[in-house]
Amino acid sequence: TFTEAPRKFSEEPASSSKKKQKKKKKKKKRKADSSSDSDSSDSDESPDRKGGLQSANQLLEKLAKMKEFAEKKRKEKEGEFKVPEAPVRRDDHGNKIDKMLEEAKDSAENEEERLKLEKFMMYSKGLVQHKEAAAKKADNAYEMSKPVARYSDDTDLNTMLRQRARDDDPMSKFTEKKKKASECYL
Repeated sequence: TFTEAPRKFSEEPASSSKKKQKKKKKKKKRKADSSSDSDSSDSDESPDRKGGLQSANQLLEKLAKMKEFAEKKRKEKEGEFKVPEAPVRRDDHGNKIDKMLEEAKDSAENEEERLKLEKFMMYSKGLVQHKEAAAKKADNAYEMSKPVARYSDDTDLNTMLRQRARDDDPMSKFTEKKKKASECYL
């Protein structure tokens, strides 16, 4: 078993620790004095800030002062930084070019090109596929308009389930023949 008393590695005489505490206090005082000197120079610009227990009226007054100060600072900064105006563009005859007019002309030309491109894309993709995609989109919109809860007396659901083709259905051959026969007569 271990019977020795634990050793203290950093024992210092009591007098040296008191000296260190005094030095720390002096440093804190110096910092406080230097910060109060700098605060006094800033006090002209910023509202006074104090902590501790305050009443609601004091807090409201303090907040109002701080808002006024922040607004004043923001206005000062706005005055310093002004956004430069856009350069004036002129045509060959020296007339000013109206940017909005130019954009309107460009958009009209771009609209015609866009319509031509859409028509080309529709024909290059295939008319049948385009029609199928439109039908599927319309069907999905119709299905989304229905309520989520579907009951046994829902006719749309019943017809959809009846029309669905199943691989393991023994009557599928008979129904296919019946559908082909009805299509022939139409």
